[in-house]
Amino acid sequence: MIRRPPRSTHCISSAASDVYKRQERHGITREFRAKMVDWMVEVVNKAECSSQTLFLAVSIIDRFLHSSKATYKNSNLHLIGVVSMTLASKFDEVQGMDIAFMHSQVVHKKVSEKEMADCEMNIFEDLSFALLAPTELEFIEVFAESLGEAQGNVLAQAQYIATLNLHSAEIAAVKPSLRAAANLLVSTKESLALHPRQTLRKLSFMSGASEEEIERMAEIIEQHRKDFKKLYPKLKNTINYVQRCGICLHNSVFQLLELFTTYPVSYTHL
Repeated sequence: MIRRPPRSTHCISSAASDVYKRQERHGITREFRAKMVDWMVEVVNKAECSSQTLFLAVSIIDRFLHSSKATYKNSNLHLIGVVSMTLASKFDEVQGMDIAFMHSQVVHKKVSEKEMADCEMNIFEDLSFALLAPTELEFIEVFAESLGEAQGNVLAQAQYIATLNLHSAEIAAVKPSLRAAANLLVSTKESLALHPRQTLRKLSFMSGASEEEIERMAEIIEQHRKDFKKLYPKLKNTINYVQRCGICLHNSVFQLLELFTTYPVSYTHL
């Protein structure tokens, strides 16, 4: 049985903006962050790593930027992202992506191993070695199982939308449990297993968020999904990631996926 956590007392907009505003002191633009996440999608895909490695790596980046007393800019994000993927892979992969592999195969020796090791230590110190944190993907899997939607198109749709959510700094700043609940509310629209109101009540109970918070977040997530191509016209890699995971999506999502093409991993994409 899943225990209901304490209910959130913060509205979606204030909770997300508080986290994101603390990151705005860095000179990292929303557009460049999204481009970095898109590139990470391909790196994880090429390395045949799990979905969780991608989600944890993005979480490490955002938490590090939020916690660090130093300031960073766009030119620093590539190194931080590479090292975050290295660290994340150690938790969920049989053979993780170590610094030597990333140095030779991913960044093509354009960043030194010492720079990578120094960045790794900075992340350890600023996060107090607490690298692990629950991700939206993990909450989705738990919530979907409780809803009886652990298989099929609902879970696939939710996993895909969660991948799109990673590209938005504002959405990523929202608690992963709330994002997962809102995501599943969107993804279960076409499911006949539960009545929408019953689904919302269960999601509220499991996530600790109010029904109003989940509904509002669901609207934001759904709009972001619809506007994805317009918001990020140059991002190319999500379709590869989705296909490798064997995700089968609804026709409306396939229409979006057809807009994507592939290109090889290269440091020059950033």
